[in-house]
Amino acid sequence: MSGPDREVSWRAIPLWVVASLLTVGCGAHGGGRDDVTAVPDHESHLDTAADREPAHDGLADAWGGPDAADVPSDEALTDHTDENWELDTAETATDVPDADWKAGPDTPDVPADPCPAFGSPVVLGQVENDALDEVSGLATSRSHPGVLWTHNDSGDTARIFALTEEGKHLGEYALEGAAAVDWEDLSLGPCPATDGDCLYVGDVGDNGGIRPWVTVLIVPEPAVDAGQEPVSAVIGGVVAVDLTYPGGPRDAETLFVDPDTGDVFIVEKVFLGGGSVFRAPSPLIPGGPTQMEIAAEVGLGFATAGDVSPDGTRVLVRNYSSAEVYLRPEGAPLADAFFGVACDAPLAQETQGEAVAFTPDGAGYVTIGEGSHPSVFRVTAP
Repeated sequence: MSGPDREVSWRAIPLWVVASLLTVGCGAHGGGRDDVTAVPDHESHLDTAADREPAHDGLADAWGGPDAADVPSDEALTDHTDENWELDTAETATDVPDADWKAGPDTPDVPADPCPAFGSPVVLGQVENDALDEVSGLATSRSHPGVLWTHNDSGDTARIFALTEEGKHLGEYALEGAAAVDWEDLSLGPCPATDGDCLYVGDVGDNGGIRPWVTVLIVPEPAVDAGQEPVSAVIGGVVAVDLTYPGGPRDAETLFVDPDTGDVFIVEKVFLGGGSVFRAPSPLIPGGPTQMEIAAEVGLGFATAGDVSPDGTRVLVRNYSSAEVYLRPEGAPLADAFFGVACDAPLAQETQGEAVAFTPDGAGYVTIGEGSHPSVFRVTAP
């Protein structure tokens, strides 16, 4: 895993290095572990770490032992041959605690495993809508129980879909005046200027690395009931925010929004190794473009989707075959989650999985793969 102070996983170390270490450690005893996108016109998106002090600094003084001049000579050391000489045990014996000694309140606690526990993925149903054949982005509604939001990958029009957790089609909603170049991810977050939740659509795909800017489309979440019949509607009030990367274009498929601050995060998709995590601080400026900043690095390579738990304490990033959860330290910026432990999170076997979203309670998450009528999976605590 990358990032300052991050514990390095064995799976991130080349096998020849591991073998060398084990050989040195085991010695003669043997053993060891088996162990192109077209670039749109700017208007087309919307028609209108300090280093730690060395622990051994001043080591000679820290020992507190005698100076060389105070060490007795060999002659003096032999001057205790009197047969009546006895050791004063009252002054030199070391106190040993009683057998029933117990740790007091000042004894430091041994930290438990900080990683959340998850069960195996469970199938909730299958996507009913024929038009959803390339799911690439997912959000779970916090205001409308049982409702999911999603969209297709590049090649579709500027529309989002509502469905139930079981995959039942609830509606199709066109974003008025918006364009769809390469939509890749979807997130729920606070509306910039009003109360309530907004949907953030990440038009951030750039396989060729040629887009001078990418766009985040922000729209108020429509009112949807999980028991309604399917509807077709147009959503107005769409706000487009154009963003650039420091150093030039990047490809990305992962977007999420800090529920506490409204900051937008985009995770770079890198073929080998992890990528950078970019931050667009709130308040977002309509139009633009606005340059993002590098906030952290993620250890998981080839990131295809991500989300933040509703309470802002967990960040989830996935690729096609694996996922990791990062824990946000209490009171810290969201990006600090990536400098801590990376916790493994189970995924179902999916066809090109590019969608993940936390459940409204934050205890689990939902995933959907691509293809015709893909399954909807949910992972929760065991």
